[in-house]
Amino acid sequence: MLVPPRAIVAGVVPYPRDAKGTAVVTVELVVDRAGDVSDATVVEGAAPFTVATVEAARRWRFLPATRDGKPIPARIRMRVEFAPPVVVPPPPARGATDDVTVVTVTGQRPDPGQTTLGGGQVRQLPGAFGDAFRAIEALPGPVPMASGLPYYFIRGAPPGDTGYFIDGVRVPFLFHAAFGPSVIHPSLIDHLDFFPGGAPVEYGRFAGAVLSAALPEPAPAARAEGIVRVFDAGVVGETPFDGGRGSALVAGRYSYSGLILSLTSPIKLAYWDYQARATWNIDDKNRIGIFAFGSHDDFGQVTNGVTDTIIDGEFHRVDVRLDHALEHGTARVAATFGYARSNNDDNDIRDLTASLRATLEDRPSSTITVRAGADVALDRYDLLANAITAPFVGEVTDLLYPPHTDVAVGAYADLVWQVTPRVQLVPGVRADLYTSHRDDDPRAELASIGLPMTAVTTSILPAIDPRVTSRVDVDRHVALISAVGVAHQAAAYLVPVPGLTFVEPDPTLQTAIQMSQGISLALPRGVTAQATGFLHSYLDMTDLTATCPSIFGAGVLLGSAPRVMNDFCISDPVRGRAFGGELIVRASIGKRFSGWASYTLSRSTREASPVTVVGQVGDSIPRGSAETLATFDRTHVLNLVASYDLGAGWVAGARFVTYTGLPYSNTRDFIPVQPYNSARMPAFYRVDLRLEKRWTLGKRGAIALVFEGMNVTLNKEVLGEHCAPAPGGSVNSLDPCTPQTLGPVAVPSVGVEGRY
Repeated sequence: MLVPPRAIVAGVVPYPRDAKGTAVVTVELVVDRAGDVSDATVVEGAAPFTVATVEAARRWRFLPATRDGKPIPARIRMRVEFAPPVVVPPPPARGATDDVTVVTVTGQRPDPGQTTLGGGQVRQLPGAFGDAFRAIEALPGPVPMASGLPYYFIRGAPPGDTGYFIDGVRVPFLFHAAFGPSVIHPSLIDHLDFFPGGAPVEYGRFAGAVLSAALPEPAPAARAEGIVRVFDAGVVGETPFDGGRGSALVAGRYSYSGLILSLTSPIKLAYWDYQARATWNIDDKNRIGIFAFGSHDDFGQVTNGVTDTIIDGEFHRVDVRLDHALEHGTARVAATFGYARSNNDDNDIRDLTASLRATLEDRPSSTITVRAGADVALDRYDLLANAITAPFVGEVTDLLYPPHTDVAVGAYADLVWQVTPRVQLVPGVRADLYTSHRDDDPRAELASIGLPMTAVTTSILPAIDPRVTSRVDVDRHVALISAVGVAHQAAAYLVPVPGLTFVEPDPTLQTAIQMSQGISLALPRGVTAQATGFLHSYLDMTDLTATCPSIFGAGVLLGSAPRVMNDFCISDPVRGRAFGGELIVRASIGKRFSGWASYTLSRSTREASPVTVVGQVGDSIPRGSAETLATFDRTHVLNLVASYDLGAGWVAGARFVTYTGLPYSNTRDFIPVQPYNSARMPAFYRVDLRLEKRWTLGKRGAIALVFEGMNVTLNKEVLGEHCAPAPGGSVNSLDPCTPQTLGPVAVPSVGVEGRY
């Protein structure tokens, strides 16, 4: 007796973001003995609907076909009908070997304000070196700290306020040291979701942007992929087991760039990472899985045989989860355990973490999807060593980074509501409770160094984060996208560093009030455009670029007198604001040319007391608070990206990026003069190129030779200005300034990629 495949999770296809109108796609699927789709071939249809259908089909699950009760592979056809914008649930698949199942998918879209990038789509971005995460710097919103450095101010929020998630697991950072790649092998990224603001409430405890990566579904057949480049090598392998019920994956990357750099420069650089995943289908509705990954970095400078360590850090995560398929949704329970450590020549910091989370997504009707969840996270931080010899600075370090335990408990819920065929509304709320307990008594330590400040040993801080996003389809060519919400986050360091956090003597939560309004346009000839205006306000932000002037900004030294800076400037709160507009235009002309242009116009400010004039040690004269341009404010950021298929397996790509220089303050006799941060360093631009030749090997294999270069124009970037009085200059004239340049930071690469 022959029984055809029956759908468990099948038929859900997101309506393509750049598409318009109705369409029909027919795909032929090979459903293997485990019920997974091992192959999907387009029979009928046109892009971008065919691309969306094939990508979704590879994640569908079926009860396998059987003959006399034994699972067998089967070939079926499914027809997918697209018609914006009403959401209609898909009927169960009823196809047999030669049946056609009709699946109506109308109006399924990402969350309003979300940008989704496919992993394969962005691996060919010039200058990204095959790294999907680096693609976000070519989108509107991110403002680079420096060319090639993978840390960004996004809508005015510092890099430390950006949340990174990999398959639902929070990670302390996303990129290797210096200008290194991401900590996850590129082939493990199915797609990226980028929220510059107004992220869904499930992504809590971050006051800035959110970047979330999803792993692909387990492969139905064995596969392998490898890459060897001038600075690192990586490999990934995956195979099913137990007749296809289970799957195992391992991946890793190792950098030998330190060996090359040691021959030409006094730089020490080494990194490696690994990933491993195993899944097993308990039955038709339940799957258990484990995902482990980690990375290590060692970056420093060698002088006269002595290494000055800048960062030596690592982190590891193990996530165990149980997924349950509901009739119209999914549920997950997961536990994560982790370890992170960082040290330099003075300190060694460690974080031990454990968390538990539960998530639910269900569709009770054709117009409503409910998403809810809860989680608890525990982090134990220890300052394992403090080798700072200056007594006062060492005591301050012990105060800011004491052994302490943080616990965060939260719950959230939102509703994806298709109010009318043209109106989608997503209201949601999140509630969190942040607690922190120090092992020491900060009041006694503060008093011992003559700073009787307000301080607590245990803090309990509640937060409520409401958010609402909406999408209104004015017609088939025009949509309005809105977002407003509040987000909270504990105090954070400027950039994410493994295990590094600090405790304020009198803790407060960072608060972000986020608002944006956008319009999406479907233009002729397959061109799409989206323009967004935004206004973000920040309260009690921790941004040491504004509060530590001896490191950043307009702070100065008089003569050779040492400066005793505000000792707790790292944790001082500051108010901030960012507003502006973002534009992205995408085009796919013909079968060979594609590209996009993104532009960010923004202004980011801080309210702080950044200017302090110092005469003798301890003699400081504050000049008061003022709203000044943020240290990393860049008015204009422009990206132009293009790719062209030359034929015969050759693909060429180019990227042009330019942005405004950083602000700085003019000085008179070393003293900053108002208006502060009113001068600008020179603008910067660079050109990245990529050329690939790919050969097909059999039905499933391919090999490629890739030539790539970041900053092939060898441009230097000005990241500082040294302003000093000229000999014999007038006391009434401004000090002449000399640009301080970095670079040129140019990274060439030749690599060989292969897959099977």
